[in-house]
Amino acid sequence: MEDYPRGNPFMCASTAHMYDKKFLVHKKNEEGYFYEALLPQVLNASRRHLWKPLMQQVGEEEATLLSVCAKPTTLNSAREQHFEYIAIQRFFHHGVTASVGSGGETVDIDLPSTSFRGFSGRKLPNVTNDGIYAPYHTKFPAINLVLKQGSCVVGVQIHVNPHENVVTLFEGMCKVAGWPDKFKNIFLLYLSPEEDVKNLVQNIVNPPIHDLRKRKNSVPTSTSIIRQVALSRDSFDCLRDLQWPNRCSIGSQ
Repeated sequence: MEDYPRGNPFMCASTAHMYDKKFLVHKKNEEGYFYEALLPQVLNASRRHLWKPLMQQVGEEEATLLSVCAKPTTLNSAREQHFEYIAIQRFFHHGVTASVGSGGETVDIDLPSTSFRGFSGRKLPNVTNDGIYAPYHTKFPAINLVLKQGSCVVGVQIHVNPHENVVTLFEGMCKVAGWPDKFKNIFLLYLSPEEDVKNLVQNIVNPPIHDLRKRKNSVPTSTSIIRQVALSRDSFDCLRDLQWPNRCSIGSQ
């Protein structure tokens, strides 16, 4: 455990600490190292109430988290968790600036850090104001983040290796939230730390245009498609200088 700073809320702490709620336990099996959550209800509540100090801690320990990701014995499930928290904390502190384009439509996202908001539950939030929306629930389905800019909304799936297509699940969530009637453009964005991973995922999410399934005799909605796109960290201003270990997740478990 010498590689893991004591008190880090995303790792196992062995001594009493202000964050000592035992968020995750660091374990090892025949495949390598991984993290197992204890008491999901406690984990979700702790993320909600300790969000700001958690984001601060992730920023302070970023170099250590990246060194863990570089180890060949670290599983991609752990790397993905670290990259997710690193990306979210950078958005939390610096905002989001990027161009998101797919299927002939491009939207410029420019959201300040002051627009960052958290939301509870396992359903897409009712996003009325422009902003960055992060779920407190650790098992939120399909995506890890929501970006809303004008008449455009983006669901962001953060990952480190080729990810299965989650557009069907995301589609159902959008319908429950009423997004097809509220927004001109709906994007599903797959965000990876490396260009090689992005290129692999781009092949998975083809075709980029996903038609929303409609019931017979239903009234056409204002938005009938979900635009899929894969981007790497280089497409986001605040992630370009992230020193992610090159190709560490390619071919890993």
